[in-house]
Amino acid sequence: MVAIANPSSYEDVQQEFSSLQASVAKSGADARTLLLSFIRVATIRSRLAVVDLDSIGMALKQGLVSVEGAVAWLDDLGLFEIVVQGLNTAEGGRQ
Repeated sequence: MVAIANPSSYEDVQQEFSSLQASVAKSGADARTLLLSFIRVATIRSRLAVVDLDSIGMALKQGLVSVEGAVAWLDDLGLFEIVVQGLNTAEGGRQ
C-alpha cells in the first residue's frame, strides 16, 4: 500500500479544537462564536477528507494501490463508511 503522509492527523485537529474551546471559554464568548468556530473546524476536516479521498482514488486509478489496499487505507482514515454509504440505495433518500 502506498502511504501518503496526512498533513494534519485527527489528533492534531482534536488538540487544536480543544485549545479553541478553552480560549473561547476563557474569553466568555457567546454560543454563536463557539458554533462558528466549530463550523470552521468541521470545514477544514471535510476538506482534508476530500484530499484523502482524491488521493486514494488517484492511487487506485493509477494502479499504485490494490483494491484491498485502498479499502484498508479508507478504513485507516475512517472514511470507508462514507464511501460505501452510497451503495445502500434500498432505503432511499438521504442517509
